[in-house]
Amino acid sequence: MICTLNSRLHWPHLERESEEKDAEVESLNQTIEKLSEQIYNLEDENDRMKEDHKRQREDKAIKQERLLSKRCCILSYHQHTLTHSSFPETL
Repeated sequence: MICTLNSRLHWPHLERESEEKDAEVESLNQTIEKLSEQIYNLEDENDRMKEDHKRQREDKAIKQERLLSKRCCILSYHQHTLTHSSFPETL
């Protein structure tokens, strides 16, 4: 009878602890869900930034290639002009 009485006296305390633990678990689950969503969003943003960076590098390489091509054309023109100029030769 003493065991039964003690069990009944402690039952409300255990029930309250169980409810508190349930509430804590629910709160932690919500936190995990929010963090998972943030991670997903950050991964998406990271992927977009990688693509933007790749595109910018490609654009820069194309611009540099065009500039180099123009410089080569100008240099070729000047070399041709100097080689075929009608300046009199100096003796």
